[in-house]
Amino acid sequence: MAEQRLVPYALLLSSALISSIGTSMTLVAVPLIVLSLTGSAVTLGIVSAVETSAVVIGTVLSGPLVDKAGPRRMALASSLAAALLLPVIPLAEHLDALSVGLLATVGAGVALAASPGLTCRQLLVSATSEAAGIGRERAGSLYWMSPRLGMVIGAPLAAALLGALDPTSVIWIDAAGFALSGMLVLGVPARMAPPLRQVRRTSSVEERDRNSYFEELRDGFRTVWNLRMVRAMALFAFVLNAVDAPRMTVLMPVYLRDVGAPASMLAWVAGAYTAGSLAGLAVYTAVAGRLKGERVIAWCLGGTALAYAALGFAPGVVAVVACMALTGAMQGPLLPIMVEAVNAHTDPSVRGRVLSTIMALISVSLPVGNLLYGVLAELIPLWSVLLITAMAYGLSVRPIAKVIDRPVRKVGISR
Repeated sequence: MAEQRLVPYALLLSSALISSIGTSMTLVAVPLIVLSLTGSAVTLGIVSAVETSAVVIGTVLSGPLVDKAGPRRMALASSLAAALLLPVIPLAEHLDALSVGLLATVGAGVALAASPGLTCRQLLVSATSEAAGIGRERAGSLYWMSPRLGMVIGAPLAAALLGALDPTSVIWIDAAGFALSGMLVLGVPARMAPPLRQVRRTSSVEERDRNSYFEELRDGFRTVWNLRMVRAMALFAFVLNAVDAPRMTVLMPVYLRDVGAPASMLAWVAGAYTAGSLAGLAVYTAVAGRLKGERVIAWCLGGTALAYAALGFAPGVVAVVACMALTGAMQGPLLPIMVEAVNAHTDPSVRGRVLSTIMALISVSLPVGNLLYGVLAELIPLWSVLLITAMAYGLSVRPIAKVIDRPVRKVGISR
């Protein structure tokens, strides 16, 4: 009986893992396809920007749909839509009709379709873990380990497959992964899903407008803004992600170039960070519920600040691997703690919109952070950029820990 209660939660973790493996493989394959078509890094950047923009749009617009249709249905629809779109790339290549424009369009469509999936699965974690008898903090950290483990598996798997297959063939595997990921969500009983947002039927024009899609979209933004704790978490998530996003796209490539390390070293640095992140999540999972969230988050932010400061003062290949492993370990628990804090302060009927709004802010911070750090790396020495990053994390410790410690006050729609 106890094992049966664990099944829905285990299926949810498996769904997140498989989806992440497929996505990681595509992240390796698509750049190779773009470069094989054009040989242009600028074109590669444009395609990536289009896909990132689609993620932002999809994350924002999906909030009301998630609340109305329910996370279980939306997770299935999201995964199946992505699975149906991806095969367009290998089919077009087979017909000798593949172009950068088509690749960018399909990539944006897949990103738009798949973006609600993360929010949907996160909304299902609480109910399935409660049925399994797992504490919310531990369940959240275990859940976030799945996509990170998928990243560890996906990239090397893609590299191995590319030795025998062409990049477009890898896309087929990702499509199959999306389909399987969606089907696994069906294993979560419908009764475990959060309650649907009930729209009251009325003949009043004013009431119909209030229940309209765009009104509900505005409700999500208003709820995030009007509740001080949730607003603070959204703003902190934006700032910290803008600071962290350029780590592998700007900081580490420039750092390794400056210390004379080979380009292949970037893979080891990325691996060290991901391994550290998994270790940090594993430790947090073991102690979740025993320590206060504000204390853990203070340690994590402070440890990240120390890692970046050490990297600025003690450059070298060994230093960068060690510091990135420490950074990963410190940052691993951050997102689960923040998401759980937001969930504790919001009513289940609006969590889809609230989480979608916050995830959209995080997505918007990606190009902002990359642009900012690209300019900084050109204007000032890299060690100065690393110390600025350390200061940003250090200065955030007290305000974020203070916000996390606020008493729980759940709210629904903020008019």
